[in-house]
Amino acid sequence: MTDRYPFPDEFSPIGSSAYYAIRFAPPGRRSFLSLANAFYRTVRNIPVTCSDPGVAAEKLNWWRLEIERSRESRAQHPMAISMGALQTQYSLPTHYFEPFFRAVGQEIGTIEIESDNDLERHCRDTGALFADLNALIGGSDEAQRRSARELGSFLRMVEIIRDLGFDLRRNRCFIPAERLRQHQLSPAQLLHIEESEQLQSLLCSITGFQRRHYQKTVQAIHRRDGLGPLLSLTAMAEQVLRIIDADGYRRLVHQRTSLTPLHKLWISWRCQRRIRSGRNTSRSTNV
Repeated sequence: MTDRYPFPDEFSPIGSSAYYAIRFAPPGRRSFLSLANAFYRTVRNIPVTCSDPGVAAEKLNWWRLEIERSRESRAQHPMAISMGALQTQYSLPTHYFEPFFRAVGQEIGTIEIESDNDLERHCRDTGALFADLNALIGGSDEAQRRSARELGSFLRMVEIIRDLGFDLRRNRCFIPAERLRQHQLSPAQLLHIEESEQLQSLLCSITGFQRRHYQKTVQAIHRRDGLGPLLSLTAMAEQVLRIIDADGYRRLVHQRTSLTPLHKLWISWRCQRRIRSGRNTSRSTNV
């Protein structure tokens, strides 16, 4: 990039998960990694920050068009201009971002997720793009990119579980309707649930599957050197799931579970140390 995108920035401030993940990346990659994170967060936040569905849809479409214009050096927004350089650098196909924009659009207004398969598809379409960009910037091969997309889906799923209360208070529910019916619960009841056992019964199979799938995915990665920031982020996310599970889901709808900056630093440092030594990264959260 002629003008390098800054790191840290408002989407990767000191103390954040993104900051510690990117901080250990080679200096020459940090700018594009920071840009990918900023773009992803900017677009992903549209359904949350715009209370009017019409305004949200219009803003999302503006970003879609702006990214298209950036391929032809016609973008106006500084971030979009930088995204044009990123698309050129990594030869991204014309419709590369379309599944992501479509999935974010499905979060505007009423969220309709009927089954576990629908939820997994949504997480894949949103989280996979961010993870794939990270893999490309890291110089990953096709096998690493496939693993990265699985890890991106895991990241998005952890966000959904972690932010359950936050989303419910904004009339947003990502828990599949099919699963809610099985437990005789509604989104409104989830927000005011009295017994943590009910919530644990509803979510533990999802969190258990996600943690097992995460471990399996990481163990299958033959080379980890191009996936450092992503592996740090997913290690932090897995630790958040551990804390939620150990707590028995008691505080899940009332407060967001998060790690301290020191904990994030420790996880990311251990993760990168294991990558350099060739050891299994999936154990890096046992601190």
